[in-house]
Amino acid sequence: MKNRIFRVFAMGIIFIAFTTFVFAQNTENKANKTTDIEPVRMAKEQVPDIVIENFFKDHSSVKYELWKGYPKEDFINVWYDYNPYLNSSAASGYFVVEFWEDGEHQEAMYSNEGKKIAVHKKLSSQLPKPILEAISRGL
Repeated sequence: MKNRIFRVFAMGIIFIAFTTFVFAQNTENKANKTTDIEPVRMAKEQVPDIVIENFFKDHSSVKYELWKGYPKEDFINVWYDYNPYLNSSAASGYFVVEFWEDGEHQEAMYSNEGKKIAVHKKLSSQLPKPILEAISRGL
């Protein structure tokens, strides 16, 4: 009888310890937090000249672009976890520009100093022909 009581007591302690560890994890991601402030589209005049200059060096055929600014702290760890309700301000550390080039919607991110950080575009699901041939040959 003592053994059985001890086993039930031990199982209870293990259960409590396990649930404490499971629910004690903090899974909040700062980039996913939403605020009541919606992003403000930025006029081209608010974007530093070096950013605009470097953008048009990289994408010379773009006719229309939409600029947005993001504070530095929002995208330090996860730069492209885009959420339309994230805080945005004219005093930006990063600038994201939406544009169409070669019939594709793309977005590029530049730092305040004009350095290109990344370009986001959808890739087609069709593999290039040489890769398809290599796969069919078993290479």
